Amino acid sequence: MDWVINIVMVLLSFFVSSVPILMYIWFVWWLDHHDREPLLLIAVAFFWGAIASIAISLVFEVLFGLPLLLFSEDVQKVANYVVLAPVIEELAKSVILFALFFHPRFNRILDGVVYGAVIGFGFAASENLMYYVSTYFSQGVGIWAIVVILRTMFTSVGHAVFTSITGSGVALMKFSRQRWMRFVFPPMALLTAVVLHSVFNFGAVMTELSSLLFFFISIVIVFFGLTVVGIAMFLGLHDEESCIHERLAEEVRSGVVTSGEYEIVPGYLRRRAASFRILSRHGYEKYRLSARLFDYELDLAFTKDEMAKAPDGRRQKDLLKRVNELRDAVRRTRGNLGDAASMLK
Repeated sequence: MDWVINIVMVLLSFFVSSVPILMYIWFVWWLDHHDREPLLLIAVAFFWGAIASIAISLVFEVLFGLPLLLFSEDVQKVANYVVLAPVIEELAKSVILFALFFHPRFNRILDGVVYGAVIGFGFAASENLMYYVSTYFSQGVGIWAIVVILRTMFTSVGHAVFTSITGSGVALMKFSRQRWMRFVFPPMALLTAVVLHSVFNFGAVMTELSSLLFFFISIVIVFFGLTVVGIAMFLGLHDEESCIHERLAEEVRSGVVTSGEYEIVPGYLRRRAASFRILSRHGYEKYRLSARLFDYELDLAFTKDEMAKAPDGRRQKDLLKRVNELRDAVRRTRGNLGDAASMLK
């Protein structure tokens, strides 16, 4: 029967290492409620973190850890966790951010935060699975349960926070108006991520070697990082709302967007409230049409913003074509709403 229990615990380890992470990812993706990232790119970011960055980190941590075999076990542990792991892991996780940098959907500062968080959560999912399985077989179910709780609540979030900081630096490199700052933000952000990761790991290692009180260092680091990322997300959402106001103002003057819709579209809660009013009065089909209308208007605002920043040439022509298609879609969808459209004033 032992082998059955072992299989069950391995499967349970897989479940608790993946399901909470997927819930975290959904929440981060949902928070970017003006211009959500394509699920395909979210999947690419996740699997880079879960597979590629894990593999890269393991290889280089083993290679650079070989000279540490000359020292005591405690010295090896501190050097590995406090110095090698933060540098190697944050570099490995950040590689895909510089690839996503060139994708046209990486078009807002908030996108760097979102992709960074997804990469970090992907890394955490694989690392958690390895820790959970090894802890069960070496220390039993009791310690396994404690490790699951601590890593789900703190370590997983920490990985996402650290890489989000790097992602914000990459995004600022792309959208900063001052040229010199484009070369300053990425290394500063990466260095910040490495330092926070290092201090977090220091607290975790000293908890194991000395006292449980040291784990408060790790907790403080996670909450500090969450505060920084929270401020970045707030500023990113504010930037997106300003973009919507600016780019749709012309559409109001030309009659594509109504003044009522112009007041509703920039606010997520206002959009939801307007759609639910239509649901209560006109039914589900009109509710879906109203949500689709808002999506078209959001897409119109962000496509116009991208067109304004694009260099002259084929890309700008393609974006202009898309803008005209979205204008037609807005008019058509409002027409299909019929009398329900009057509730958007």
